[in-house]
Amino acid sequence: MDAKKIFAALAVLALSTSLCQAAGHSGKVRFVGQVVEAGCWNVAGTYSVTCQHNNATAHYKLASASRAALPVSNANVVTRWLNGDKSLELMQITYN
Repeated sequence: MDAKKIFAALAVLALSTSLCQAAGHSGKVRFVGQVVEAGCWNVAGTYSVTCQHNNATAHYKLASASRAALPVSNANVVTRWLNGDKSLELMQITYN
């Protein structure tokens, strides 16, 4: 590589770094408010979902690769396979 290409690459790197710092990217997330309920959670490798809502705990059993409404917890659960050999599955919990 010639010196002009190396200098141009270094200049672009320096400029992009300084722009990110000038924009105030500190890598911190600031949360204002409070968590009022724990929500829903599951143990990896199981189809059991536990939810907390209105100071009560509800337990649900789900089928693999399915959709389920959790009315007591005001949530919906969708599970789906991420690959063809069904070795990796995603469980998504959405709150209404």
